[in-house]
Amino acid sequence: MSPFLLIANPFSGKKRGRDLSDFVVARLEASGISVQVVVTEYAEQAAELVKAISPADYMGLGVIGGDGTVHNLINGCMQQSERSRLPLAFFAGGTGNAIHHQLGIQNIAKAIECILQRRTQPLDLLRVQTGERSTCCINIAGWAGGMNIARRAETMRWLGPARYSLAAIIEIFFGRRQPFRVELPDQAYEDRYFLIIACNTIQAGGALKIAPRASTRDGLMDLIFVRDAGRFQLLKMFQLVKTGSHLELPFVEYHQVSRMIVRSAQPVYVNLDGDLTTEACQEFHLEVLPAALTVFA
Repeated sequence: MSPFLLIANPFSGKKRGRDLSDFVVARLEASGISVQVVVTEYAEQAAELVKAISPADYMGLGVIGGDGTVHNLINGCMQQSERSRLPLAFFAGGTGNAIHHQLGIQNIAKAIECILQRRTQPLDLLRVQTGERSTCCINIAGWAGGMNIARRAETMRWLGPARYSLAAIIEIFFGRRQPFRVELPDQAYEDRYFLIIACNTIQAGGALKIAPRASTRDGLMDLIFVRDAGRFQLLKMFQLVKTGSHLELPFVEYHQVSRMIVRSAQPVYVNLDGDLTTEACQEFHLEVLPAALTVFA
């Protein structure tokens, strides 16, 4: 039997990547599956490794890390031909682990069980086009507060999952509402927004259920945009987001679409699965790539 390739990010979450990889290897090899382990040394290495391998040499590809590590990995996978893409296994090793929660594999033992039982499902991705650059997302693409919250949270990693909540509260009180035009297949919206997020998963920013109807295999992205509102209204929304019951608020728009365009009068940055773009743009084209990958789940 071909070996299983495991890529581990030792810096994700609580920096337990090496310990978790030892656990995964022991469980798989005890079941007769040989494992080849690679421990990454820098952020982009997972994608580089995937692009360099011969998929025919492996039975599957696993990654230990959080949403950012998975984001890097899937962009490497999408540069391979569709027929040569390996089934993926995600082992939760980060802080938010949104995709792991979505797939029901936030427990590493559960993820291992799916591999042993060869249980897989298709996985949609979001593709974001900015000029000549195309990036795939597994979790979210976010603008305005959706970008600012991630940027602030990144400077408070020592707080763990609580950093997203603190960053959101700071954004509510001090963030600047920005004008955007959002073009959907059958309508367009133009306003000053506190938050714009296109989601592939229910959760974002830790345990916040920002898109409670989202699915990773329905061929749709869940779009949430929050118009400018008072601080106390936004604080109320923040409390409701924890349970996913914020959609009835009058300043919250929720749509499920297969494609969209986001335009800004000024160049802005975008949050892609927690990674912030290094170049600002004024126009973003998004589309869903249905069943782009296969995942053990």
